[in-house]
Amino acid sequence: MKMGDIPGQGQPQRSFNLSSENVDLTADVMRLIRIVRERKSIVIGCMILLTTFVGLITWQLTPRYSATTQILIDPRENNIIDLQAVFSGLAPDTSTVEGQVQVLKSRSLLKRVVQELELDNDPEFNSDAAEEDSSVVSALLSFVNPIQWLPASWQDAVSGEGAETFLTQEQSDAIVEDSVIGGLVDQLTVARIGTSFAIDISFESVSPTKAARIANTIAELYIVDQLENKFEATRRATSWLNDRLRLLREELRSSEEAVEAFKAQHNLIGTQDGNTLNTEQLQEFNRALVEARTGRAEAEVRLQQIEEIYQSGGGVTRASKVINSALINQLREQEAELFQRESNLATRYQARHPQMVQIRNELRQIRSKINQEVERFIQELRNDVAVARARERSLEGSVAQQQVRNAEQNRLEIQLRELELEADGNRQIYEVFLNRFKATTDQDSIQESDARIISVATVPQSASFPNKQLFLAGGFVASTIIGIMLALLAERLDNGFRSVEQLETTTGVRNLSVIPSVSRGNKSLEPHEYILDKPLSAYSESIRSIQNSVLLSNAEKPPRCLLTTSALPSEGKSTVSISLARLFARSGTKTILIDGDLRRPRVGDFVDDPSHERGLLEVLNGTCSVEQAINRDDRTGLHILTTKEGGADTPDLLNSNAMADVLRELRESYEMIIIDAPPVLPVGDAKLMSRHVDAVVFVIRWERTPRVASVKALEAISETGVSLLGTCLSQVDFERYSRYGQGDAGHYYGRYSNYYVD
Repeated sequence: MKMGDIPGQGQPQRSFNLSSENVDLTADVMRLIRIVRERKSIVIGCMILLTTFVGLITWQLTPRYSATTQILIDPRENNIIDLQAVFSGLAPDTSTVEGQVQVLKSRSLLKRVVQELELDNDPEFNSDAAEEDSSVVSALLSFVNPIQWLPASWQDAVSGEGAETFLTQEQSDAIVEDSVIGGLVDQLTVARIGTSFAIDISFESVSPTKAARIANTIAELYIVDQLENKFEATRRATSWLNDRLRLLREELRSSEEAVEAFKAQHNLIGTQDGNTLNTEQLQEFNRALVEARTGRAEAEVRLQQIEEIYQSGGGVTRASKVINSALINQLREQEAELFQRESNLATRYQARHPQMVQIRNELRQIRSKINQEVERFIQELRNDVAVARARERSLEGSVAQQQVRNAEQNRLEIQLRELELEADGNRQIYEVFLNRFKATTDQDSIQESDARIISVATVPQSASFPNKQLFLAGGFVASTIIGIMLALLAERLDNGFRSVEQLETTTGVRNLSVIPSVSRGNKSLEPHEYILDKPLSAYSESIRSIQNSVLLSNAEKPPRCLLTTSALPSEGKSTVSISLARLFARSGTKTILIDGDLRRPRVGDFVDDPSHERGLLEVLNGTCSVEQAINRDDRTGLHILTTKEGGADTPDLLNSNAMADVLRELRESYEMIIIDAPPVLPVGDAKLMSRHVDAVVFVIRWERTPRVASVKALEAISETGVSLLGTCLSQVDFERYSRYGQGDAGHYYGRYSNYYVD
């Protein structure tokens, strides 16, 4: 719907979306700050209440003290015979340290602690030995415990105390001891320090002395337990090793005697290297055979290479280059010198010159000698290959004969090696057990624990629980967050409009003005009197903003008949109507104000002559004319048409032709007609009257008018097709509104209040 449109031109209905106001308040920091400032009483109250409650609970909690003992795991064996074992570094073994952590937390070790310190008689761990706690927190917990509300017999049945009468004394003591151990486990913390071999043993107790004593006792008994386990293991190992050595000694003696008897029987005499004579001869033949084969292969390869080069295209020239012969090298040098001389002579003489002929003859002779020398060298290589082959065949025959002689001896040596291996195995096993027996016997007298205490627990001077500063800080932060959340919840549950942005976002209709409340400022003046007595006040400026919006809504044809209404009663529509009418009249516009609320008329309360009996009803009924029913405001010249409470036919009168005729007559005499209509939701009079006007001004009371009611009322006005000029927020507390507004007059009221004269 466009503002300034004239009724009857087929306006499209406005779409109102109430859910569009569901925005994330936390995403807008400024909006959150404004909400917290507005709801600061909720936030501060929640902070004080919850922080005080946390403080009371903290000061009622029983203080607990934590003491810590540190031990170091040292897995080295203190073997005085093996110095390397004594001074060797520690190998990183995470599983070893983690295993010792579990040992320190084991119930068997803690059982020894309970027995050592007689903790089963300590009230902290044995509830039967404890006196009744009379603290406020204990009394409160006891009161809220549902078991305490049951009869005494039922309490015993639920708690199981009656079953103890069927237990023996030994069973009862075992239950108590197990309960005490469970208490120790709950208050004990054993943790590895980083990736080191050090372990923290921390114990928490209501007594600082007791906490230190228990932590130190756990560490001491752990070390004692390690020593006892080592001594017991050493004794068991020594006894077993002694018996085992006796058997191994007999087995070793028997196996060595069998080896010597077999050698003597078969005359197996060995050399210094441990081999027999036949074996060493065979090895010598094999080495000679390998050398012969290598020499023969090298001679054959060299011969083949020379022959291939000689028989190829290169001939003697290429063959002579690869033959390592002093004579051939000398001849090749002579050939090179002659070739150089030939080249020099060729530059001066012709080919038939005597010197050229002589030099060529010398070259042929040198090359002939090189060829003869190469052929002789090749023949020598052939002879060497033949000799190498003959030597290789001879050695192969010798090896074959020696292998036959060693075949029988090898069979015997196999049996001998089996006997020797058995004897060597028995000897090694015997030496290992003998060394272990000696080491175990030596260690028996110098056993030390694999752990040592590196830091003894001292009596703590301050409690580790509760951390009052941390608790109070946490309570303060938590209470602040909860207070802010409650403030946000209160804001979301707030049913009214608090800012123009909120109003326009929810309704989709622009706001014309934010009208301040004047009831607190000057009780001697009514709001509509501010227009005349305080024309520069904030109230007057807000009404003037409505007047400007009316005049500028359609520059060519501004609306001449306005209707002011609201969703519900007591929202300030009558005050706005009178103030706007007075402002128009004072500015020289011939204006008439009509009290259109025939059910609860209010305009007549502002008329100087309350005894005037004739009004709108009489005009509509035809008992008097319009001129006879009009009242006049002496200060502004405003004409007022009041009314009295109507009867059952009131809706029919508003929808009658008489109403249309009256407004038509008034349009001819007045430049501005303002109708104060009844609320939209309680009755339908405003919808009936809106068909006869040019535009509607909708009044919404700040913080009070429900949002759903405003939306429903605006939808009802929109259905009539009349031009909805805009909305007005009335009775606004500018001091509080400045925390919500964003850029409108109300937001800057406090900063620029010197522009107003209130």
